[in-house]
Amino acid sequence: MKKNLFLFAFVILLFSCKKTEIRPIETTKKLKEKGLPNRENSQSFDYSKFTISKGKMGTLKIGMTCHEADKLLSNLTKKETDPFNFGFDGGGKAYIYYFEEEPILSLIPEFETDTIIAIIALTKEITTKNGLHPNASVSETLQKIPKLKVNYNPMMDWEYMTDENNNWDFIFATDPNHQIGNYTAIEEPTKPIRLEIKCDWITIH
Repeated sequence: MKKNLFLFAFVILLFSCKKTEIRPIETTKKLKEKGLPNRENSQSFDYSKFTISKGKMGTLKIGMTCHEADKLLSNLTKKETDPFNFGFDGGGKAYIYYFEEEPILSLIPEFETDTIIAIIALTKEITTKNGLHPNASVSETLQKIPKLKVNYNPMMDWEYMTDENNNWDFIFATDPNHQIGNYTAIEEPTKPIRLEIKCDWITIH
C-alpha cells in the first residue's frame, strides 16, 4: 500500500514539473529588441525667441539683472568666464550659457553688480532683426548695413564693425596677417578690404 502511494505521488510530481515554465531573466538587449521606449531628450532651444534688436536679444535686455535673465534661460547651462575674453576689462565676472555643448550667448554684468551691460550672441542660429548673425561675412554685413567701416582694437588685437544706430558690435578675431582693413593709424576706422572674413560674435550694448 505504501509502495502504491509513493508511486502515485511521484507521478503527480513529475507531471507538475513538466507544466512549470522557467522564464529566463530579460537582458537590456532583449528589452530593446521588444521595443522598450527610448528615453530621448525632450528639451530644445527656440532660437527664434532670441532675435537681436536694439539693446535686446529677445526678452533679454540691457539693464536687467543676471538673476532675472537666469529665469529666462533656465534650460541652458551657465558657466562663469572672464569678461576680458570679450573685451571688457576691469575684472568682475561674465557668464556663458550653453545648450548641450553649444555656447549660445554670454552676459556681461557691470563690475561688482548684477546689472547687465552687454549681451553677446555666440551662435549663428541667433540673428539680428535684419538677418545678420555670428559667422556672417564682412560682405554679408555690408549688404545689410552699407558704409560700415572696420576698426582695430589694439588691446584685444582684433577687429570690429559698429552699427551705431542699434549699438551692435560685430567682432572679428583676426590675426595681424589676415586683417580686414589696412590701418594707417591706430584706432582710426578704415574701409573693409577683405570681405570674406566671418564674424566671431555680436556684442549688444
